[in-house]
Amino acid sequence: MPRTRRTTTGEAGFDQDGYDRDGYDCYGFDREGFSRYGYDRDGYDRGGFDVYDSHKQTGTNRDPDGYDRRGFDPNGVHRNGTGYGEDGFNFYGYDRDGFDRSGYDCYGFDRAGFNRRGYDRSGYDREGYDRGGYDRDGYDRRGFDRSWVHRNGTRYDENGYDREGFDEDGFDRDGFDREGFDEDGFDRDGFDRDGCDRDGLTRSGLTLEEVDAIGHYRHTHADDWPAMLGRGPVFYGIELECETRDSEPPQRHALRAIRALGGKSYACAKRDGSLSSHGYEIVTAPADLPTHRERWTAYLGTPDLGIASWHTSTCGMHVHVSRRPLTTLQIGKIVEFVESSHNERFMRRLAGRGGSTYCRRADRKVKDARDSGDRYHSVNLTGNETIEFRMFRGTLNLQGFLKNLEFCAALVAFAGECSLRELQHERFAAWVAGQRDEDGDRLYPELTAWLVRKRYLAIEDPALPNNAGIGEDNGIPRVD
Repeated sequence: MPRTRRTTTGEAGFDQDGYDRDGYDCYGFDREGFSRYGYDRDGYDRGGFDVYDSHKQTGTNRDPDGYDRRGFDPNGVHRNGTGYGEDGFNFYGYDRDGFDRSGYDCYGFDRAGFNRRGYDRSGYDREGYDRGGYDRDGYDRRGFDRSWVHRNGTRYDENGYDREGFDEDGFDRDGFDREGFDEDGFDRDGFDRDGCDRDGLTRSGLTLEEVDAIGHYRHTHADDWPAMLGRGPVFYGIELECETRDSEPPQRHALRAIRALGGKSYACAKRDGSLSSHGYEIVTAPADLPTHRERWTAYLGTPDLGIASWHTSTCGMHVHVSRRPLTTLQIGKIVEFVESSHNERFMRRLAGRGGSTYCRRADRKVKDARDSGDRYHSVNLTGNETIEFRMFRGTLNLQGFLKNLEFCAALVAFAGECSLRELQHERFAAWVAGQRDEDGDRLYPELTAWLVRKRYLAIEDPALPNNAGIGEDNGIPRVD
């Protein structure tokens, strides 16, 4: 069936015969039946050859007259009777002067005598230099020979610079030495050998002290720390994870914290894989409870620290406790108290969060103290020197922070005195309320105040903070 042609013009752009402005119909063929690529519907060009140089009549690469696609016979003679086609090139692709379409002869040299790399038959470029950059007299473009001697017989050119571009004092034309620093010790970007500009700031805008403020997770600052701070026998090490919440770099916040806590002899900052790039953890040296209380009161009492800990989904607070003064039974009691189902709600309220990937609750018992397991338990027993409380949510609230620390100290002491039947939060709360020092002051004031606020204790003690409104009798252990 003959195909129909478009007979109207319009948006389609075809004339009355069905051809567009370029002379092609809707199928892409011109009036002679050839496509834009020069082939008809059967795939042959005007000379009768397909894309594989096979002629439609002979099935070979030559037409019935014995000529190939370019019009040459087997002897290299063109249809026009000469050895050159209409384009001026012979069967081998060279013109009458012996140059190909790119302008190079069979040896690869152009009409000026240079090869594709720009060198003549003697190996010199258009400016007269060989591949090593030397002219026929053996001098480079700046006038130095291979021994770095100038044409003038010295090692310096007429401007006083050697082959590398440095003067007798070792500075280049811009005033920088071979290492790239000027007379004042600054490079082209304005930074000295330590990477600081004239204001003492690195490329990141931090001081060197700030850059070093946050160390690698596995880096230890044991060389900066004394063996222990304070009086033992039990010492505590604190890890508080934080995230910055303003535009300041975390290194600056970390350095500010270290200084407020008394310097690197007490605290350092480290990266932690559980935190974002804006997070870090503050790690302290091992110290007794009064030392920690004094240092952290000075830091957390500062308004607007510019960081967050409680109001994040990543931050926690970990407390390490000396293992050596503790008995295996004592450690077992600590584990059972923290992970028992009876104390679960109490521990969740105390810690500020439930279990997670990094601090699982496994309902372990006293007997499990000999099996350390992995480190991601509420109480980590894998350390040789310490046990670690990992269940606390991070906090920058001073009372909450000290409450967590006092809980660890109180539980260690409680586990050393109580029986297995007394590992209950009710007994623990009553025991905490009765602990006082030689002066009659409470040993664990913030923990005691929290127990009162959360109605685990009913105490008439005006010295306790935030205990207003607590009833006298709500089924809560009452302690005088």
